[in-house]
Amino acid sequence: MIQTMKVIGIVGTAKNTGKTTVLSFILNYFSKMNLNIAISGIGFDGEEIDNITLLPKPRLYMESNIIAITSEKCLINSDVKYELLRRTNIYTALGEILIVKITRPGLLVLAGPNKKTDLEIIVDLVKDYDCKYFFVDGSLNRISPMSIVDRIIFTTGASRNTDSKALVKEMSIIEKIFSLNKIDKDLIPNKRIQIRFDKRVETLESTSLASVEDVNKIVMSIGSPFSSISIPGFVTSGGITNLCKSLIAKFSIDYKIILNSPIHLLLSSDFESLNFTLSTIENSRCKIEYSNKPELVAVTVNPFYPKINNFHYEPGYIDKDELKSSMEESLRVSVINVKDNGSLLVDKLIS
Repeated sequence: MIQTMKVIGIVGTAKNTGKTTVLSFILNYFSKMNLNIAISGIGFDGEEIDNITLLPKPRLYMESNIIAITSEKCLINSDVKYELLRRTNIYTALGEILIVKITRPGLLVLAGPNKKTDLEIIVDLVKDYDCKYFFVDGSLNRISPMSIVDRIIFTTGASRNTDSKALVKEMSIIEKIFSLNKIDKDLIPNKRIQIRFDKRVETLESTSLASVEDVNKIVMSIGSPFSSISIPGFVTSGGITNLCKSLIAKFSIDYKIILNSPIHLLLSSDFESLNFTLSTIENSRCKIEYSNKPELVAVTVNPFYPKINNFHYEPGYIDKDELKSSMEESLRVSVINVKDNGSLLVDKLIS
């Protein structure tokens, strides 16, 4: 059994931003390298026709020997042949999630776990099959379980917004969120909010930072200088901003707010509010750190978008070179168009 399996999340910022194209390229490339790989998805994906635009969508083509984790009804409606390896006793609306090995290539629909705890269970089960890489397919509105992955790729493009400047701004915020530090191993918080003082740790009943009441409870619990506040549950960017401002007014010290992962911060609000929160933190004596931190390895860009013409959708495109170059000017992470240079993405994944 290989214990060093890398779990890699591929996250689409919107429909038609190229996530399926990226996944298809990766699966084809890794299969040719004869590497044992597995794939699942957060929720449901893989429809043949986009349900909104009615434009054709690329589906996931599975080569032989890939380990696929999907719901039972998806397998019934796919044209792959497979060997059942294991039942997971984890269920979706499309039936029990099964672990199978593809024995005849074909198109497959993915519908995997929706919860972080279920994904953790499946990751542990997949390790029994000597897979070197486990790819997890998801979208921005289904990203919550991705806090457990080792590496993450975001796909964005004109389908998200035809304004390149807006796309660059969003991805810059995402990159900034993922650039914040991971805490030391011995500081990993438990399941409730913890306030760390010099010689003691105070544990609160609450787990999240979502309201003014949550902020007030934390501030009222701190009567002396402290070093960190660990918040393992749900947070809002407004809650973090208010907590930061309240503690600045009460103390003049350096301290940390420790969140579970960058995913928790990314889901805390819209991009404008997140940008304001990050700016507030940068101009204070507070730092945000994470107990779990996937590595952001690349951003892929796609110039395609569904264009309305005479009340119907047709394929539209923005300037692909302008999109890519504007991203590269603002981001430190690699920016890749897989149709032009997909091998670079693979190099990033195996390095």
